[in-house]
Amino acid sequence: MTLLTCQRKRGDDLIHAIHCAVFDELVSNGLEKFSFESVAHRAGTGKASIYRRWSTRDELIVSAFQARTKQIEASSAPSFTSLRDELLFMFSNTAAQLNSDFGIALREIVSELHRHSGFAILIRDSIIKDRDARITSAINNAISRGEIEPVTLTQAQLDLGPALITQRFFVDGHAPDAEYITHVVDDILMPSFQRQFVS
Repeated sequence: MTLLTCQRKRGDDLIHAIHCAVFDELVSNGLEKFSFESVAHRAGTGKASIYRRWSTRDELIVSAFQARTKQIEASSAPSFTSLRDELLFMFSNTAAQLNSDFGIALREIVSELHRHSGFAILIRDSIIKDRDARITSAINNAISRGEIEPVTLTQAQLDLGPALITQRFFVDGHAPDAEYITHVVDDILMPSFQRQFVS
C-alpha cells in the first residue's frame, strides 16, 4: 500500500505562495476582511509561518507588492527602435497589470493611503520609483539612438502618461484599451517630447 503525503512548501516556494495568497485574499475579500488566517489557508501553510516573517498585516501586504513589482521589473522586454514603440509597450503592460489581480489589490490599498503610512511609502518608493526609472530609461534609449536631444525630465513629464492611464482605471474600473493608450502616446506625449527635445 502506497501512502500519499502532502509536501509542505518551504523557503522561496513558501514565500511565493504566501505572496500569491495575499493578492487572492485582497481580490476576494478586500482589505477590511483581510486576515493572516485566510492568507495561511490559501497558501497551504500555518499562521506561524507568516507570523515568523511579518508581524503586521501591512508589512505582509507591502512585502507582496514589493515582490510583484520586482517580478514585473525583471520581466524581459524586446529591443525597440523608437521611443513611441517603447512607450506603447510600457503603457500597454501597465494597463494589463491594472486589469489583473495586481490592479484590484492596488485599488484596495490606495483607498487606505491616508491611514497607513506603509502603503504610501510602498506606492512612492516601489511602484512610482520603478515606473519613473523605466520611463527615464526609454527616454535615454531614444537619446542614444539620436532620436531626440538630451534633456532633463521634469516630474510632470514622468507622471503624465501613467496618470492618464491610472485615472481611467480608477474612474472606469478597468484600464483603458489600446486605442486610448495610442492616443495618449501619439497625440499627447510624443508631440510634447518633440517640442521640447528638437532644437
